[in-house]
Amino acid sequence: MRQVQIVLSDDVYCNMVYRANLLSDRNLLPGIDRRGTFSIALFSGFLTNFFVRIHDEDRGPRFCGKFLLPDPYVVIRSALRGEFGYLHEPLVYTRTHAESQTSKMVRVKDASMLVAHLRLVKEFGRSCWDEADYKRVIDLNVGRLARFVLRWGISGQWEAARVMSGQLAGEGFRLKWGDYVRYAIGWPVYAIRKHSTRTEIGPHVDEHAFEGAICDMVAGHHPANCKT
Repeated sequence: MRQVQIVLSDDVYCNMVYRANLLSDRNLLPGIDRRGTFSIALFSGFLTNFFVRIHDEDRGPRFCGKFLLPDPYVVIRSALRGEFGYLHEPLVYTRTHAESQTSKMVRVKDASMLVAHLRLVKEFGRSCWDEADYKRVIDLNVGRLARFVLRWGISGQWEAARVMSGQLAGEGFRLKWGDYVRYAIGWPVYAIRKHSTRTEIGPHVDEHAFEGAICDMVAGHHPANCKT
């Protein structure tokens, strides 16, 4: 059996439990199998907190590559090297606030952040799927971003739409009106598929409750490490 390269868990984000789209009855999974099943799940997971096995070639600036959102990059790169572990319980609490860098980027509809997922597929996709499936996944991702252009344009957010269109062009996808029409027609099917594959979010866990649960867990193993 290949070595475990990375370990992840459920995460508490905005006081709600988030889970990766993975089999709930297994804690050890291959980064890729002959169908790319688990690789697909990795691309859709909530992948921001992890313990990783660092290889010599990853040290220094190369650890995060050149990706704007380095966490998913590190997770996928590591998982594709061997096995990865996933603990199906919320062991991480992520604090959020309005002035965090992520919140600011989401608030201004930062196109670079949204395109990051497409870049991950371009970087690792051919290691996960055959050429036909790779092109299909690329098209799904380009379609998702094209619909952002349409949505922002319809709502009058012309600058955001222009920047997103430019980001797509920078990735090699100079879309014409016919492309936008095709992606708009496929919008309902995409929405239904996305809803049907979405993992359940919750329950609600605030920071105080999370700290108490972790303290109880630690106390069960090492009573001296927790104060009552």
